[in-house]
Order: sequence, then C-alpha cells, then structure tokens
Amino acid sequence: MNPSNNSNTTGNSEINSEEECSVEELSTVEKDLIKKVYSEFRNLVSSSKPRRQQSVLIGQVANALALQHTGIFEAPTGTGKTMGYLIPGIVLSILRKKNLIISTATTSLQDQVANKDVPLLAKALAAAGLNERFTYAVAKGRERYLCVTKLKQSCSQDELFDQTDKPFQSEILELEKKWNKSGWNGIRDGLDIRPIVWNTVKNTAATCSGKTCPDYETCPYYINNKEIESASLIITNHDYILSSFVHNENSKVCKTETNLYVFDEAHHLSDKCIQAFKREIILANDASTEIYALLNAMGSGESSVKATITSIEKNQEQIKNRARELLKGDSQYIFDFGVSDTEITATLEEMRNSYKMLYEKIEVSYKVKKGTFQKNIEQQIEIMFKATLSVIENTLKCIEYYLTENVEKARWISESTYGLIKLYCSPFDASVLAKMYLWNKMKSVVFTSATLTSLGTFESFKRNLGLSKNSHTLQLDSPLDYSRTELIVPSNCVVGNDKRHSQDSIPLIKSLIFDCDEIKGILVYFTSRQQMESTYNAFTKKQQKQILMQDGSSPTSIVEQHKKNIDSQKKSIIFGLDSISEGLDLPGDYCTRVIIAKIPFPQFNDPILSTHAKILERDGTAAFSAILLPKASQKMAQVVGRLIRQEGDYGDVFVLDKRMTDSRYGSQLLKGTPYQSISSNAVIISK
Repeated sequence: MNPSNNSNTTGNSEINSEEECSVEELSTVEKDLIKKVYSEFRNLVSSSKPRRQQSVLIGQVANALALQHTGIFEAPTGTGKTMGYLIPGIVLSILRKKNLIISTATTSLQDQVANKDVPLLAKALAAAGLNERFTYAVAKGRERYLCVTKLKQSCSQDELFDQTDKPFQSEILELEKKWNKSGWNGIRDGLDIRPIVWNTVKNTAATCSGKTCPDYETCPYYINNKEIESASLIITNHDYILSSFVHNENSKVCKTETNLYVFDEAHHLSDKCIQAFKREIILANDASTEIYALLNAMGSGESSVKATITSIEKNQEQIKNRARELLKGDSQYIFDFGVSDTEITATLEEMRNSYKMLYEKIEVSYKVKKGTFQKNIEQQIEIMFKATLSVIENTLKCIEYYLTENVEKARWISESTYGLIKLYCSPFDASVLAKMYLWNKMKSVVFTSATLTSLGTFESFKRNLGLSKNSHTLQLDSPLDYSRTELIVPSNCVVGNDKRHSQDSIPLIKSLIFDCDEIKGILVYFTSRQQMESTYNAFTKKQQKQILMQDGSSPTSIVEQHKKNIDSQKKSIIFGLDSISEGLDLPGDYCTRVIIAKIPFPQFNDPILSTHAKILERDGTAAFSAILLPKASQKMAQVVGRLIRQEGDYGDVFVLDKRMTDSRYGSQLLKGTPYQSISSNAVIISK
C-alpha cells in the first residue's frame, strides 16, 4: 500500500496484491479486515463491475491514515471514491479507537453520504463482524437547527408582540404542526421554507440559554450534539470544520489526537477557507427597530440610546456619500492592493466607538430591568436582548476586522440595485489560514476529489492550501471509456478574448444544438451571464422553448425538467453558468454534447482574485501562471466531466475558443482533461 511520493501517475495495483499489503505500519488484522469489508461490500453491489481504481484508492487511503501522512488523491468520476475512503477509514478508526471525520463541500453531499453510502457500508461491516463497534452522526452548522423555544414564542399570542407584524405567521404555524405531529427532526434541510421565516425560529449561539432552557431535552441541536459525542464516524462539511477550529476548539471534530480526517470534494477547501474569514459591513441601521422594540418591551427610556443611534446613522451616511463618490455609478469599487480610503477608515473608527457605547448602554439597561418582568415574558425579552447584542457585537467584529492591517486583505464596496451599500474585506491567501488553523494541528489527513490537479499537476492545490511539497499524491486514471467521445475545437471559432467572440459564437452554438436532431440532451456552459442571455435572445421563440436557461431556478429543478424532457423524447438544452459545472449528473442520453463557450478564466471583477493578482504582480510573480491558468484548468476539467458519467456514455465536447489550439497554454489545459488530443478540423456552419 505504499503511495508514491509526489506521484502524478496512475495507481496500477489492487488491494489484494502482496506488494500493497507489505507495509509494517498496517497490522495483519487491519489489512485482513479492510480486505474483508471490501469483499463484503463487493458482494452487496455484485451487479456492478469491480473497479481497479477503487481498490487502489482504498489501499492509498489506508496507508496515508495509518502512517499519519498527508494524502492527496484524485479519483475521477466512476472510481467509487466515497467507498474508497470510507472502508479503510472506518476500519482503521474502529481498530485504532479513533474517530473518522468526513468533511464534504455541501450539506446535500453530507446527506448523500449519510443516507445512501453509510447504511450500505454498515451492512458490509456487519457481515465482517464490525457493526457493533460502529456508530455515526451528521454534524451541521447550529443555525440549520430549529430552536423549539423560538418556535413556541413565535406561535404564541402574548401581548408583548404584535402578531400583525408577522405576515409569515401562517408559515410558522405550519412549522409548529410539522414539529408536533409529523416527526420532523428540526433540521432545515429538505424543507421548502423562506429565509425570513427560518430566521425567526432558528437556533443561534447568541440567543441559546443551553441547559437552563426549558426545551433543552427536546432541542434538535443538543440532541444532535449527543449523537456526535457517541459516534465513531462524523459526517460534516468544510464550513463546519473551519468554524469549529476557529471558534470552538472544544468540538469533537477538533480533537486531532484522536481523529482521522478525510476531506471529500477538497478542491473547494481553499475557497471555503477564504469565505470563512470574509466580512461585510452593511450600511443600514437595521438594528435600530429591534433595539427600540427591546427597550419598549423592557419599559426602559430611549433617550440615552437614541443619541448613540443617531451618531451611528450619521457615520453611515458619511461613508455612503464617500462610497458613491468612489463608485461613480458602478455597482462595485475595488480598493487598489486592498488599501481602504482614508476618509472611510476615519469614519469607521468613529462608528466603532459609537457601537461600543451602544452595546454598553443596552447591557446596563437590561441588567437594571432583569428579574422585574412577568414570568411569561421573561424568556422572550432575554432572547430579544441576546439577539440585539449579538447583532451589535457582530458588526463591531466586522469593523475591527476591516480596520486591522496585520494581514493583507482585499477591500471593496458594493451597491445593490436598490441602493444598499456594503463594505467588504477578505483575506485572499488560504494557505496562511489553513496552516494556522488546520494543518499545524491535524495529523492524519486525506484529500480527495475528481478534480484536484490543475494543468496535470497537484502543485496549485498544494500551494493554495499551504500543504507540504512532499505530500503524498496519486492521480488515478478514469475507469470510464472515453473512446466513444472526443474534444473538438472548431477551426472557424475565434479566440475567447476577441471582442467579436460572443457574437461570432452564436451561429456555432445554434448549429451545434439545433442542426442535430439525433442529439437530445445538450449542456452549454457560459463564463458570463451577458453572453448566455445574448445567445438565448438571438434564437427564435420556438428554439427558446427547447432551452432551460439558468435564470434564478435552482440547478436541481433545471435538471429535473431536463430529464423529463429527454424521457419524453424531446430535445432539451441547458444554458448555465458556474453552478452547473460540477455536481450535475446527466448520464446516458441526458447529455451527449457539452459546449464550452470559451475557456473559463476567472473574471477580474472578483475583488479577492483581483487584489491577489495585483499583489502577486507587485511582488514579482506572474498572476496568470500562478492563479488564473490553474483555476481555468480546474474549471475546464469540471465542465468536461459533465459528459461521461457512467459506463456506456458517449458524446462530444466542443470548446469554442481558438486559444485551446493556438495559444502556448492550450496544451497545458488539455492535460487537465481526460483527452489526449484535440480535434480541430471541423468547420461548424449554421444551416
């Protein structure tokens, strides 16, 4: 089971080979049980073919976790990646009395692992005699759980609150019915519920009274915490992991001495690190209404607070006026090298002091009044008080973070279509954050995804996350057959950065989707909404009826409609942007043609990327080769990966960008795809 060090080659041996099982650090019992569980799993899914790549992945993951190495394993679609890390991870966690922490990119993927993959594996563990020692739990962010106390209060008719101010009261009453009668577990996922409604009843750290709460025993969040504490497998997500290591090191997922870690869909991790530290300052005094409502409920005077709120509002107006001067009618302004405007900085410092005063005044007012309320409203006022202070405290933290200069950050201003102005700041180097909060503490860590390499290597992934150059890597080959597909760059397309590209691509796209009656399922990927909409608008009404364009509908609903169309023998074309580039599963006839409008280089209107690029260039590093090209390569691989999803799939990929064949980096981009060559002789002519 020896993984190759910095290897970029395909695994070529199976877990049953003597050579793989010769590592001394894995005991004979461990090796035999991993083989046995794998064998039992194969018996459960006997209808599918054995996959050599999955067997190799099992061996590599087992070795990395056993030796406390960092393992980086790219496992293409069809490998059986989830079982590839679950089988060795669970067996080792049981035998070595460790906890296995699986982190995914999204809560939906969490649910898939927990509800589909783990129950299947539990049967294999039972057959191997390990099931009695295996328990698992799902860990999600606190605010995905219902607060029972808030639900009760929202449904009550206390005179303290005017129910006519709740136009969504009927929706809250429906939630109460679900909680009381249907056996709902109190987790938001799977519910069709508006954010404004959920915000009224969700669990938050600021408003939670913990064990002193009368609803503690039935609280979904604390029930889940108990499950987590007794579990040997915890299925969580990248956001939860990061939040725990930054804010709650007492969490079980942070016990690095007793945990084994696997990050699935690990290509999202660097962006998740950055997003975890991104902050925004909303220049609207939204808290004032809640503050006055709290003071009124407490029977406190408003005069001492009103002057402070007025001062804050004055500061906000000053910043908004200056922001609009900088915006000059645009929706976004990016500060060069992340250095903020001096006038905005000075006004923010004044506003910070006013918020501190406001916090103190409300706290004093509550302490004076606490214990004087009627019992039926005491808890409601306490929740209001905690929620109000939480909003103020969060705003203060955002201002402090914006003003702090100890780390280079991107800073920018945005204005919405309805005039709301926000200030943003964010780090842009995930490697520093990841090393500080994660890798300096974790020991046994495995990263896996279908797309970890960029330009054919793992260098960008390791650099972005601050991982050692000596980390163990393995790029598995695809178990799927690509002989029935090809990548084509039409000889009459233009380069993607030509100003004529969008217009010139319209007849090509039209021909590729409408001049081929035998092709029913087509996916067209655009790098910009403007090009997508202009292409759509160039077609006739009849043609548009065959197109499902991403215009606010969720990718899930688009895919469902697309499949219905194909099942009815109708042509169906999906027009989409970045969110359709991965996670979209369209096997067989659901997708036999993928069209990529242009090479997916990241847009420079991204403030974080733009600032990072400028600072790299300032310090003598070429931003194009360091960040832009690797990002384009990974995105290209993800979009190309929509075509071949299972055995027997077929079709073609068209890239309508001459840079794939004419630029010096086209061959590098090709290395990030499953294709060995480009077909470029085709001339596409619209009929």
